[in-house]
Amino acid sequence: MDEGRSTATSTASAAGMLLVVLGMHRSGTSATARAMAALGADLGDRLMPAADGNNDKGFFEDYDIVKLNVELMAAAGMEWHTLGEIDVSRIAPERLAAFEAEALATLRAKCLHTTFALKDPRLARLIRFWKPVFERVGVPVKYVLSVRHPLSVARSLAKRDGMAEEKALHLWLEHVVPSLAETRECERVIVDYDTLLDQPTAELERIAARLNLSVDAASLAEYHQEFLEGGLRHTRFRPEDLDATRGASRAVKQLYGALEAASRGTADAAPGTALETALESARQYLADVAPLLGYETRVYQHIGTQQAVIGQLQHHLKQHSQALTERDQRIATLETRIVETTGRISAKPLGDRQPLVISCLFGALFSQVHDAIPGMRCVFFSNNRNLKEAVEAKGWIFEFVKSHPLTDDYRFSSLQSKYIRYLQFFGEFPHYASDDAIIYCDHKFALDARHVQTIAEHFPADKSVLIRNTPRVKLSIQDEIDQAMEWQRYALTMPQTIEWLEREGPARGLSMSNRIMNTGLIAWKNTARIQPLLDEVYETSWRLAQPECQIIWALLSQAYEPWIQRIEWQALDPQWVVLV
Repeated sequence: MDEGRSTATSTASAAGMLLVVLGMHRSGTSATARAMAALGADLGDRLMPAADGNNDKGFFEDYDIVKLNVELMAAAGMEWHTLGEIDVSRIAPERLAAFEAEALATLRAKCLHTTFALKDPRLARLIRFWKPVFERVGVPVKYVLSVRHPLSVARSLAKRDGMAEEKALHLWLEHVVPSLAETRECERVIVDYDTLLDQPTAELERIAARLNLSVDAASLAEYHQEFLEGGLRHTRFRPEDLDATRGASRAVKQLYGALEAASRGTADAAPGTALETALESARQYLADVAPLLGYETRVYQHIGTQQAVIGQLQHHLKQHSQALTERDQRIATLETRIVETTGRISAKPLGDRQPLVISCLFGALFSQVHDAIPGMRCVFFSNNRNLKEAVEAKGWIFEFVKSHPLTDDYRFSSLQSKYIRYLQFFGEFPHYASDDAIIYCDHKFALDARHVQTIAEHFPADKSVLIRNTPRVKLSIQDEIDQAMEWQRYALTMPQTIEWLEREGPARGLSMSNRIMNTGLIAWKNTARIQPLLDEVYETSWRLAQPECQIIWALLSQAYEPWIQRIEWQALDPQWVVLV
């Protein structure tokens, strides 16, 4: 199925090439991206891990691009499944400019001297953001549009996410329309998923000819024999099956019918013909329903906020009910010793009310959680839904972090945890933004009320940060580097970290001779004046891909020293819990 301009270009110039795979979720974009690898394209070395029962053979999605897309959608107030146009102009101009700069720098690095294949279904709905970025990368850009029968997509999403058929079919339209519309004047090829599975050799040869790529017989055979299998396709529908589907709009039926006709060669795909007419009708349909979907999105977001509040209230009610029951059961024998026995010492407030205690665990490698502090608001953040039951059983409020994809890579999950440590989560969880005192502790620390009391006693009113010096005296940033080099996850990106230190230190008048602080347990209050520090430590950790943020903190925090209260490790020494 071909459509669009086909100007010939060289296979891969010295400057590189960018192949962009567009398509709806569950539309065969993974199979299409893997096909690009069979044609000699590079998928990168930072791929999202496969998911059993979802994409067993792999998503073939670049982690950096997926993370940026998730954050971009969140900044626009949307998620991948939210209905309606994603309007990135809602994002503050300075933040949008930062997204654009990050996207451009990331792609330029990945396309250097190679043909890089880029795939993430979110790209289809964000194509108006990405297309100008693609054009500035400085390499030829070609598009591969992966199309699958809308009913097959709907069945797959119903099985995976429990999504209603009507919503899935409309999402199909919201992905396919911009993919077709924004690439009409570009070099592209349209790939039908069912045809790719039925005739892989012929399809790959057609794609290669269309995009001026070379076909390697060995890679083609490997793709056919080791990747493609019958289990990749669980449903198959005919075009006319849409006619009997009440949940499908006329726009969906017409557009898929035109695409299917073009794939069989029975309809001209040039502008002004059936496909172009169906596309224009679909664009008008989306414009007509946009106001209604905008309202639906606002209602959905409001419901989500209210459900979160209700969840917190229910959790607090459960805690109070349990406390009352325990009191009634034990009051006769433990009245005079209840504080000693249960350890429920009332903590002195750090501000106008009790502090919020937060912890987190990102990734799929760990599963155990320590106890929350009885009688206090304790919130545990994670991007692993499977932890919810264990977390709540330990007395925590569980918050699922949608903005960070789940990974089993320890280095990536460690970087993700900085989102909580450095208070970057207020945009996603605005109901915590009003807390004027927050205590963060790593999931490895078992904090109790005595520690909260100690923090309150050592935290002067004019300070915004209370932090411990490391137990091992490290008087310089170099001491921390030397120790960090013993760990592969830190050593991997230490060269660029050292280069950053050598550049930023002298430029800002900051010293390498600064005693190292432990960022695994930090108390915050009145954070407005130090928020720039938190933002920069978080952003620099990600930019350098350096999980050892104590190095970055040791340099950047020097400019904020008047608002930082240091204490010795021994003054506040929570139990170190070995969790797996």
